[in-house]
Amino acid sequence: CRQAFPSMPLYFLADEDCARYRSTYFDHFESGVWRHGDHAEITPRHGVVIHGRSDATLNPGGVRIGTADIYNVLDAHVPD
Repeated sequence: CRQAFPSMPLYFLADEDCARYRSTYFDHFESGVWRHGDHAEITPRHGVVIHGRSDATLNPGGVRIGTADIYNVLDAHVPD
């Protein structure tokens, strides 16, 4: 997104110079493009499947596992 979006956070607390906010949402793509942090897939019929947040992670024994990782495994093994 290049313009404000309804679910877009405005700032982070205790981030006076907005450095953490910018690095989290704006440093991944070209300048000025907001990255929302969800893993999504566009289906062959042009639908959108949201797999989960890329930044919501579990850390069992030092191995980082995100919700998208868990949902992808479930989707591969649970019939529709």
